[in-house]
Amino acid sequence: MSRFFFLCCLFITLSATHSAAQALLSGKVLSQKDQQAIVGANVFIANSTIGTITESDGTFQLDNIPSGPIKLVVSYLGYESYITSREIKAGQQYNVEVRLRPTAIDLDAVEVISLNERKRNRYIKTFMHAFFGKTKNARDCQLLNPDAISLTPGKGGDFTATANELLEIENLALGYKVFFLLSHFSKEGQAVSYSGKPLFHPLEPQDEKQFAQWQRNRALTYNGSIRHFLQSLFQNNLAADGFEVYLARLNADNNFTILGPAAPDKIITNTSNDSKKNLSLNTFLQVIYRNEEDKISRVVSRDNISGATSLGQAAEADMINQEKNNLKGSSGNNSQVSFLFTRTSRVEFHQNGFFTKPEHIKEYGYWGYEGVADLLPLEYKVSKPETSSPLHHLLGFELSDLRIPFDEIQKGGPPKDGIPSIDRPKFLNREDVSFLKESDRVLGVEVNGITKAYPIKILNYHEIVNDQFAEQAIAITYCPLCGSGIAFDTGNPQDQRTFGVSGLLYNSDVLLYDRQTGSLWSQIMMEAISGPASGQKLQFIPTENTTWEAWKAAHPNTLVLSTNTGYKRDYNSEPYTAYEQNDQLMFPVSKKSNQLKNKDYIIGIEVNGHYKAYPFNVLKKKESEINDEFQHQQLHIQYDKKNETAKVLDEKGMIYPAVVMYWFAWYAFHPETEVFK
Repeated sequence: MSRFFFLCCLFITLSATHSAAQALLSGKVLSQKDQQAIVGANVFIANSTIGTITESDGTFQLDNIPSGPIKLVVSYLGYESYITSREIKAGQQYNVEVRLRPTAIDLDAVEVISLNERKRNRYIKTFMHAFFGKTKNARDCQLLNPDAISLTPGKGGDFTATANELLEIENLALGYKVFFLLSHFSKEGQAVSYSGKPLFHPLEPQDEKQFAQWQRNRALTYNGSIRHFLQSLFQNNLAADGFEVYLARLNADNNFTILGPAAPDKIITNTSNDSKKNLSLNTFLQVIYRNEEDKISRVVSRDNISGATSLGQAAEADMINQEKNNLKGSSGNNSQVSFLFTRTSRVEFHQNGFFTKPEHIKEYGYWGYEGVADLLPLEYKVSKPETSSPLHHLLGFELSDLRIPFDEIQKGGPPKDGIPSIDRPKFLNREDVSFLKESDRVLGVEVNGITKAYPIKILNYHEIVNDQFAEQAIAITYCPLCGSGIAFDTGNPQDQRTFGVSGLLYNSDVLLYDRQTGSLWSQIMMEAISGPASGQKLQFIPTENTTWEAWKAAHPNTLVLSTNTGYKRDYNSEPYTAYEQNDQLMFPVSKKSNQLKNKDYIIGIEVNGHYKAYPFNVLKKKESEINDEFQHQQLHIQYDKKNETAKVLDEKGMIYPAVVMYWFAWYAFHPETEVFK
């Protein structure tokens, strides 16, 4: 049977003291039966190195208790163990009187089910395998008092286990002796569950070499752990710490379907306590830690990833599926993939990386492989080298001289070049085009008297075309998430700068990278945001987002990008239809405005460092060309109702640089924008 913790009487008095930064807890342990002091009872703060035993008069004192939620544990043979939760404040002194209740059964009179030594050893081996976990640390753990375990066999090899004293575990991988209060252990088929509270005693290292190894092992154990994840989530620092999070659904066949990225601001909510937040989930959370190898499962199955199919994002499904064999950490090995399930819709966690009620969560995947061998005390803090100019790395990019907040860079799903650019584009004459319908959208570009049309149905799958117009190199870029099609002058063909898709996003917009320097470039900002080219600007080339019917009528000699791209893609599919038709975003943006709907189209301009947006839903209500003055610039805005497109002309009737995109994207980059009404 499982042992249950029972609190008979608890009297707590508080008195304030400001002489110390950390708290002090003292008290006395008595027997409820005869009010006598209990000598030698174990008293400790769960998950910490803070513990002691009671003196001859039953008193104890625990010093230097860190602030935040704690669990005080009192254990003594022959009595029901006691656990209570407490919120500790720095500089406070607490006094606790605990009365322990004797166990309902006389331990000396218990009739133990007889097991022969061979069978018991088999059960103990199974127990330790599940209890210590499957990581490398488990190999260096030893249970010093296996005789403390009482086993109750069930059917088919199932069993439960209890312990009549604290289990003593020597962990030579991390350098701790762990005293573990086992409250529950059961094995039913392949399902194993256990719970309890540990106390850590640091071991004395044999030499400096062993101590250094313990330090390295502790850091490796902490990195990627659920505690590391919760601390990173609390600080909104997931990307910098190497984590990716996705919402997931468990299917009837016990495989997971990935529903799409989980934005931190959507899954955590604040509480009235600044040191706590709530994790709010109504489904599973997939957590990928890319900075270390999964040496346990080796191959992580993601065959059922569908990449936001619930939102109709077939293209994102295809892109994320491309990554299923590329779950690589920074060392080039398989990433650690875990799944988290909450038994309630809202679970509170502390900034130190612990759940207030850990019994309300369930871990699968890599975290499910971890056990007592991977526990670290709450006092443990990983040391990070201080640098005056920290370097960040994402998807193999060294983000030096970063010009945007690192924690606002998102991974879009595919790895670097997972969405392949078209570097050797082939073109058809207008009369040879049969794969386009009149209503299909194209991105039209005219340079040096040459006109070309780039079908959106192709750009959806490639996002970049490195092209040439006579003696001028041009990069055609398109971000389906922002609806933004922008072309750039990239030099002469002999020394042109060529671009690829980084797999990273900023404000939901594609980040390009140049193959010459490895610098990252923001499409909408039109400049490099990291790397050797950081701060350099790209020269904007006007584009027109219109229908194939309108473009070919205005440009009968146009060339058209061919579907013969060298890649196998179904260009007749419309992967972003559902995304375009709802107002939801797949990735967070730094700033949002409700002046317009997220995906209302606008045409935006910049004049002398000032920005203005002309919403299509306003332009289409006008019966004629709009004349507007902005920053002393006379402008003429033309809107084509039939083809749902717009262009801006200057006072001489020449094309004025402007770009069409979704409202949310324009506002995220230009929150100071004016809006034409």
